[in-house]
Amino acid sequence: MLKIPFIGNVFETIEDNIFSPADYSNYATSIDETVYSNNIGITLKEVICDGNYIYATFVVENEEKFPYTSWEQGKELDMNQLITEEKHNKVDFSKSQPYSDGFAGLEGKFIDEHTFIGVKKYNLGDIKEEIPDEFNFETVIDFVGNSPVNMSEKDYNISGEWAFNVPIKVNKDL
Repeated sequence: MLKIPFIGNVFETIEDNIFSPADYSNYATSIDETVYSNNIGITLKEVICDGNYIYATFVVENEEKFPYTSWEQGKELDMNQLITEEKHNKVDFSKSQPYSDGFAGLEGKFIDEHTFIGVKKYNLGDIKEEIPDEFNFETVIDFVGNSPVNMSEKDYNISGEWAFNVPIKVNKDL
């Protein structure tokens, strides 16, 4: 079994390095739920909801090394991303589904060759019902991967099932 080495607030670690920087760490609700599949452990660390979006942070730890963690040997990526895809996203108060907004996967950074920390933004904009103050959010990730800069190299892709069902409290002060 993998042991997730990252301890701390993911929002605090990456909030200055993401596309929409903000002070997310002061509003995050800790979840710390880990699911393992195909030698990859994914931990849903924290969530925030402002009534329009759900922001969820994840720690992804791979028993193998992720092959593409820098543009060139010894140089860091100027934007870190880990590709993820979901089988589905659901909220318990509507048949409409939140959808992933922004980057194709997690935006964040590799903290070593085995571990990526990042955030995913889920848009609640297509949900016609009023967003309640508290609800459950479910996401099932079924794909993790990263791609080389050089298109002649092969993408790194792992399929699996990492399912999370977590309580959400809306903070409309955000």
